[in-house]
Amino acid sequence: MERTKRGLVERLSRRCRYYLLRLIRVRDEQKRVQKGVALGAVMHFIPTPGIGLAFALVVAVFLRANKAATTIANLFAAPAALPMWFLNYWVGSWFVGDTNVSQIQHLEGHGLGVWRFLASQGVGFFIGIAVNMVVWFAVLYYLSGWILRWASTRLHNRRNRPTVVP
Repeated sequence: MERTKRGLVERLSRRCRYYLLRLIRVRDEQKRVQKGVALGAVMHFIPTPGIGLAFALVVAVFLRANKAATTIANLFAAPAALPMWFLNYWVGSWFVGDTNVSQIQHLEGHGLGVWRFLASQGVGFFIGIAVNMVVWFAVLYYLSGWILRWASTRLHNRRNRPTVVP
């Protein structure tokens, strides 16, 4: 069992490094890559399962974001979609009020119960979408820029390291 866990962690870390290298090596302006990363991740705040990636790519064309970065970020952020929807509800309830807070405790399972709950939230939920998308887009834009610069510098320093001959 220990070996299986370590193998899974190693595979995930290798896959993350691989896609980070892909983002570093993209032949595009860094600002466009940053926009693509931020856009791909924040599109999961909108409850559009199944068509979220296509919607993100259409928006990426209009914002002139990097489509490869949008795709990579969208796929990595997909497991966080359901918690993002509930974050929309909670942020929206700060603006509209806590009228349906007790319903969230009685929600069982996923499937249609989640959709009925989200549809019943109305204006507060959509205010939460707007606020979360703007705030998280800014956070992820600057965070991805910092990570890409750090990784690029680290990769550049590793390549230019003098070789020691024994």
